[in-house]
Amino acid sequence: MKEKGLERRILVSTPFFSSAFAMLSQSDGLLTLPDHIAVNLAKQLGLRIFALPFTPLKHLYWLIWHPKYDQDPAHTWLREQVLAHMRTSMYSVRE
Repeated sequence: MKEKGLERRILVSTPFFSSAFAMLSQSDGLLTLPDHIAVNLAKQLGLRIFALPFTPLKHLYWLIWHPKYDQDPAHTWLREQVLAHMRTSMYSVRE
């Protein structure tokens, strides 16, 4: 944004996109968030979506566990379930 002479002023910060959308639907504010989330949540609240005029930083998502659970069958099964769900979820990142 600095390259374009723009500066972002953050008025609200929240750990959940859904609460940010709820606040946005009652204000004149703008919200920046990953497009795969914007597309799905905007449909529910009737909000408009526009692409940013710059390339945003890429967000990485991690599945993390303690190494002592590497060979644990139940833990392995759970990790596989989480990964399978994220790969097929409409809220998952698409490349």
